[in-house]
Amino acid sequence: YDRTPGGAGCSLETAGYASGLHHVEIRVENIERHFLLFVPTQYVPQQGVPLWLLAPGAYETPGRFLHVSGMLQFAEKNAFAFAVLQGVKIEGMNVGLHAQALSYLPDDVEYTRAILRDVSQKLCVNMDRIRCTGYSRGARFCSRLASELSSFVKGIAPVAGLRYPHPNNATRPVPVIAIHGTKDEINPYWGQGDPSYWHASVPDAVNRWAEFNGCKYSKWERKTNHTVLYEHFDCKDDASVVLVMVEGDGHTWPGSKAFVESQFGHTTEEISANDIMIEFFVKHPEKNFCHTAEKGELCYTAVQKAMSEGPSAHPEWGGRLTESSVFEDYQYELHLGIWSDCPQPCKPVPANSIGGPDDNPVIPPHTDQTRSSTTKMVDGPEAIEGRWMRNTQPGRFTEVIKDGQIHWDVGPVTKIEALGNGSFTTKWQGSTYHAKLINGELVWDDGDVWARVKEDPNGNANALYAKKTEEMPSLDQRPSQDAGYHPGALVVLGVGGAIGLAAVLLRMWPRRKWVQVEENTRTCSGRSAEEGFL
Repeated sequence: YDRTPGGAGCSLETAGYASGLHHVEIRVENIERHFLLFVPTQYVPQQGVPLWLLAPGAYETPGRFLHVSGMLQFAEKNAFAFAVLQGVKIEGMNVGLHAQALSYLPDDVEYTRAILRDVSQKLCVNMDRIRCTGYSRGARFCSRLASELSSFVKGIAPVAGLRYPHPNNATRPVPVIAIHGTKDEINPYWGQGDPSYWHASVPDAVNRWAEFNGCKYSKWERKTNHTVLYEHFDCKDDASVVLVMVEGDGHTWPGSKAFVESQFGHTTEEISANDIMIEFFVKHPEKNFCHTAEKGELCYTAVQKAMSEGPSAHPEWGGRLTESSVFEDYQYELHLGIWSDCPQPCKPVPANSIGGPDDNPVIPPHTDQTRSSTTKMVDGPEAIEGRWMRNTQPGRFTEVIKDGQIHWDVGPVTKIEALGNGSFTTKWQGSTYHAKLINGELVWDDGDVWARVKEDPNGNANALYAKKTEEMPSLDQRPSQDAGYHPGALVVLGVGGAIGLAAVLLRMWPRRKWVQVEENTRTCSGRSAEEGFL
C-alpha cells in the first residue's frame, strides 16, 4: 500500500493555494463551513509541509486566536502551514464532557477531516507532521481529535484545556504537551470547575494520558522561576506526555500580550507557549507504523459499513476496489481519502509465510528495556509506610502513612492507594493527587516532595532531619544536568503546602534559579521534506 494518504497535492507542480492567509469555504454534511488557511512563503511544491490545526476558544474568532497566539508570524518563521478551525456557533468547537461530542452541534471531527482532504489535495502536506493546538475549549477539542482522529493527528499541545477522553478511541499512543496555569479560574488546574465539562484536575488528565501511552517513568524539572515541567517518558512509540505547569498564571497563553489580567489572570513572559510546543513536536516525530483495524475500533465499524455497501457505492475511490477486495483494501481506501479515522493497514500475511511482506512498513518493536533513570519501581502501600517530612519545610509538618492511610499532621485522614510501578494516589476535597516514589522520596504531582523521617538515637527526628538539610547544597551550588546532575532527584521542587484546619492546601513554591535549557526550534528553508520541515 502507498503510505501517503490525502489528495493529489504532492503530485502538483504548482500549489493549489498560494503563500499567505486564505479564507476558505467548504461544504460539510450540507452545511457551509469556513476555516483560515496559512501557507508559508518557504513552501515548495512536492515537498511535504507540516500542518497545524488551530482550535480557538469559546466565543473566540479565528482572527482573535491568531492575535492572541501570535501564530501567524510564528508559522512563517518556522515554515509550517496551519488551518484555523471555526465552529458553527459562537460557543466554538463541538466538545463537551470527557472530550465527547455534543448532540446539538454538528460533527466537527468530520469537518476536520474535510479540511485535511481539501488542503492535502492542493498542497503537499507531510501527513506525519499534522498536529493540533488550541486554547481553552479549542484545547479540549484537540484532546477529542487525539482520540477520534489519531491516525492523522500525530501530536497535541492543549493550552489551558487538556482533557482525557472517555472513552479514548485512539489506536496509537499520542504525544501530548499541555500548558496550564495554576490560578486558572475558568478551567481550574485542580479540577472541579464547570460541571458540564470540567471535573478532573489537569495532573489527573496528564497521568491518564501517560497511562494510555504506556509511559514508564516521570520526572519534574524547574524550567524558570515560575514554570515546572512534569514529564512522563519512556513511553510506547516515544509518545511522551508533558505538563508545563505555570505557577500563578491564569486562563492565558504564555508569552502573549493580548490578555487583560483583571479578566483572565496573570500571563507569564518567562516562557513562550509556541516555543515550548514546537520544541516538543520536533523531538517527537511520527514513527512509521501500520495497524489493521480490530473489532471495537471506529475504523473497524467504518470498514464493515463500506464492505456491506460494496465498491459501486464509492466512486470517489476511482474503481480501485472490486468484489474480491479484502478488509485491508477497504481500510486502505478509507485511510487514503481520510474518510474515517483509519490508520494504514498492514498487508495480509500469507498463512505459509514467516513475517510480513518486505514492503510492509517497518514497526520498531516496543521492548521492556529500561533506560537509565533514578526512578525506582516499588509496588504496594507498605513500601511507603512510616513518617514523612516536607523538604521545603523541615521540622514543621510530619505526615504518617500507616495501614494504607495518610494521617495528616494538621488535617484529616485520607486513603492512599498503590497504582503499581511506585505510583500512589490519594483524594482530598474531591481532587485526586498522585505521587511517585523516587530515590526514597515521595514526589507529588503538585510539586511537593516528602523525605522519609529517620529517628536519631535520642528520638529527635526533627533535629536529625534539620542537620541533613543544612548539609544539602542549594540548587545554585549544584552542577547542571550537563555536568551530571539528574533532575529526577527532584529535591529542588519542594512545595510548601500546609494543610490547615480549614482543610485547605496552601501551596507556595520556592523561587530558585535553573540552568536554562536551550531551545530546539528550527527554521528550515531550501531543505528536503524530512530535513526542512518539522
